[in-house]
Amino acid sequence: MSNNRDLPSKMEVSSRSEANLSRTRDGGGESKMQLRNRARQASIASATAAAAAVAQQAAIAAPKAEMDLPSNDILLALFECPVCFEYVLPPILQCENGHLICKNCRGMITSCPSCRVLFGPNNIRNLILEKLSSKVRFPCKYSSNGCLEVFYHKEKTEHEETKCLFKPFLCPCPGE
Repeated sequence: MSNNRDLPSKMEVSSRSEANLSRTRDGGGESKMQLRNRARQASIASATAAAAAVAQQAAIAAPKAEMDLPSNDILLALFECPVCFEYVLPPILQCENGHLICKNCRGMITSCPSCRVLFGPNNIRNLILEKLSSKVRFPCKYSSNGCLEVFYHKEKTEHEETKCLFKPFLCPCPGE
């Protein structure tokens, strides 16, 4: 990998050009036009080399930047329903201004809780978040009771309804 210190600075290039010009004035052999062309070529070459060094350093840093994806917790914050504070799972509905609401709450209210716009007769879906939801792992809704399991949205509902050991249940012997 080349270092920027190996490249001539603009000051060095211009001082070389001035030296060549003074030689020409003194009868050096090359014309002023040839010296100017040579100076331009040297300047272009040094700029090209500097740009290549910067590009090489950026290419080395690029894989690290690709690894800096948002964490699952940051993505989970995007899926929160403003009414019930549960995670919005597909189908993900939104108002005409783009505010999300879960399908359970959508059936109970007539206007957006964030901007107060009335919901129309058609449900507007957020297809991008629906696709993203297949890549995010959601915690069990009984995590406050102690469940530490996390699932993709297709597995989450089944776990919560049938398999979660932390799901509250009614006592079979009421009053005892």
